[in-house]
Amino acid sequence: MEVIIATLAVHHSSEVWGKDAHLFKPERFAEGVAKATRDSMMAFLSFGYGLRKCVGFNFANTEVKIALSMILQRYRLTVSPNCTNFPFAMFTLRPKDGVQIMLHPL
Repeated sequence: MEVIIATLAVHHSSEVWGKDAHLFKPERFAEGVAKATRDSMMAFLSFGYGLRKCVGFNFANTEVKIALSMILQRYRLTVSPNCTNFPFAMFTLRPKDGVQIMLHPL
């Protein structure tokens, strides 16, 4: 028997994310993943879970933290005034046209 978890469905669950689960709202994670998912360990599966979790999980997280810290040390970020909504591209769990931000040197 093969069990498949529909990650797209899990990541759009209104029980976990609220009625606006279909909206891209990065501010949900402002206080961490545990708070955003209401302590549901299976609500956010970007790298899988458990023994079969992606082997690159720790590396990817470290890389993102380093890159983000370097950007935040040098720039102030604001959302572009032209960016009013974040439509999704299916199956990729990212904004269809990217996030339009402006970088202002510090």
